[in-house]
Amino acid sequence: MNRFARTILKGLAVFIPSALTIWILWSAFLLLDRILPFHTPGIGVLVLLGIVFVLGLLADSWLAGPLFRRFERLMERLPVVRLLYRSLREMTEALLGERRPFQHPVLVRPWTGSEARLLGFVTRTNLSEIGKPGWVSVYVPNAYAVAGQTFILPSDLVEPLDVESSQAMTFAMSAGVTGAKVER
Repeated sequence: MNRFARTILKGLAVFIPSALTIWILWSAFLLLDRILPFHTPGIGVLVLLGIVFVLGLLADSWLAGPLFRRFERLMERLPVVRLLYRSLREMTEALLGERRPFQHPVLVRPWTGSEARLLGFVTRTNLSEIGKPGWVSVYVPNAYAVAGQTFILPSDLVEPLDVESSQAMTFAMSAGVTGAKVER
């Protein structure tokens, strides 16, 4: 490949993620601004942050807490809504809440005796409730996707990793291109 083509590819590698990030953020700002009845550029983001902050305060208060719990019980009773609401709530709590299931990066041996390893995160260390004491559940994210697989396997097939979970997640999500430092 000649120098011109390499330079173009490097330029695209910088331009595409930057342009897409800016476009997504700009689209979100415009959407928030259109929702409001008055038109002041950027005010939609400030209003959204204010609403989220007030909801956070109310969720912790003794007065509004019971109202939020009542709302959650209602959402849990509606057949189709229940599945969507519960999935979104649990994923949001996992990523932002007190309970952080993706804090324990591990290597998983997919088959006994295999030298291959999968990069994943222990999500449960005790599976006695499903009749598998001594087994663990490990989430293995797919590269370049917001998806993955959950493996249920004996704990002796799991090796803890001594790396920050954010580095391990970046490494897994980028197919090993970025994230945890690897010796060459």
